[in-house]
Amino acid sequence: MFALLTSSTSIHYNMYHLSRHMYDCICVHVHILVIYEYQITDNGDFSRSGTLMCSDDGSKYEGDWVKGKYHGRGGFYWADGSKYFGEWYDGKMHGMGHYQYYDGACYKGEFNNDVMHGKGEYEFASGNVYRGDFYRGKMHGTGTFFKYDTQEWYSGEFQAGKKHGYGVERDVAGQILFEGMFSNGNREEVPGGPSYNPEMGRK
Repeated sequence: MFALLTSSTSIHYNMYHLSRHMYDCICVHVHILVIYEYQITDNGDFSRSGTLMCSDDGSKYEGDWVKGKYHGRGGFYWADGSKYFGEWYDGKMHGMGHYQYYDGACYKGEFNNDVMHGKGEYEFASGNVYRGDFYRGKMHGTGTFFKYDTQEWYSGEFQAGKKHGYGVERDVAGQILFEGMFSNGNREEVPGGPSYNPEMGRK
């Protein structure tokens, strides 16, 4: 059995909008139009999918609902052009998803409680690309960072969004530029050491 229902109402809700490596919670009061469809199975269970449109700013959600919250698979489209499609849990981005930012940056990977968390790939608007571990919205763990302007690669450890720990920097041809320890984004160079080049000067 299917039922198509529409309603227009005014609600107070939290809209989560990711920025690079962090998110903001924006509380707004808007008028919405909800169009949804129920499917009732033979055993009496039901699922619901539909569209929520925020008439005040043009943002909308299309996808699955459970008990009035985004839950399952769906897409959210913000008025500024940003959009997310993927898994939701209890009203939040949770699981695998793809977030496209208004400035051209994008993230593909795991989310936890509305933030990038787990394995993923982040492509910056500048062309830089990071692939690896994320922790609470930041590069953290092990990964690879490609710097577009210099065409150089870094593979190794990250902490709180910066190179930290053991890592290797290579040029576009694969030649090692530096191999060793990093701290808070900078090389820990040892004068005279096997990876030390006083003419390089790059961090």
